[in-house]
Amino acid sequence: METDRSPANHAVLPNDQMQLSQLSEQELRALLKIKRALRDKDERSLSERCVDQEVERLERPPSALEWRVIDLKCRELGGPSVVPDD
Repeated sequence: METDRSPANHAVLPNDQMQLSQLSEQELRALLKIKRALRDKDERSLSERCVDQEVERLERPPSALEWRVIDLKCRELGGPSVVPDD
């Protein structure tokens, strides 16, 4: 199953009524292949991905202090400052 044949691939994507455990081995492999292809097309920098992951991990908007910590951690990957202007 190819990643560029989207109608066939959409049929194996889990929706609100389907659990991953309900997928066949072939469907699960296809889903992982799609996920890998989408991840590989991610054009964000390592720094941008770091910021997104850190904010997602918090599951809420970061405080000013948390922004500074995220900034220090993710700027080491070569990106610009991410601290929002006050």
